[in-house]
Amino acid sequence: MRDNEGPVQRSDTIEVSSLIFGSILLTLLLPALIIILMPSDQRADGIAILVAVPLIEFLAISVGIGLGVDPVTSIMLTVLPCIGICMLIMGLLGHIGERSERFTRSMGRVQGKIEKYPRLNRYGVISSFIFVINTGIYIGSGISFLLGWPRAKALLLMALGILTITLVIGLGTMGVVELFFV
Repeated sequence: MRDNEGPVQRSDTIEVSSLIFGSILLTLLLPALIIILMPSDQRADGIAILVAVPLIEFLAISVGIGLGVDPVTSIMLTVLPCIGICMLIMGLLGHIGERSERFTRSMGRVQGKIEKYPRLNRYGVISSFIFVINTGIYIGSGISFLLGWPRAKALLLMALGILTITLVIGLGTMGVVELFFV
């Protein structure tokens, strides 16, 4: 980044660095604290949930409940890293976009192609909620970044989507959903 690019670039840099710091906090530090506070006989199960999150995303709650971990703890150990991963992806894409002219040109071409499909932009940033539920945290974060939606709003809606789908999967794992659909 050059110094003569003005304050807009500087505020973007601060936002990107805060996204990366927040992702580390949510993905590593808070879950580690939760695991430390767990009973000693369940700590290995908490670590198993954390290991499962990058692989199976919000389905990791099923792992936690299946291992006998408290459902609220399973939700926290699933949701926090998922939100952290979304923050990391958006932060890294923003960081690359600030520094790579080739990446910025490619993004411009992709956004030009996206404009041909008005359905994607019909509901705007609210679609982040749906994208993260339907496509997962990795692709949902990328789509939100590609569409150029405000990061803070997109992350909030993705967090709500992650929490919603995690609760639905958790309730299904515990058999609560069967009460309503049997």
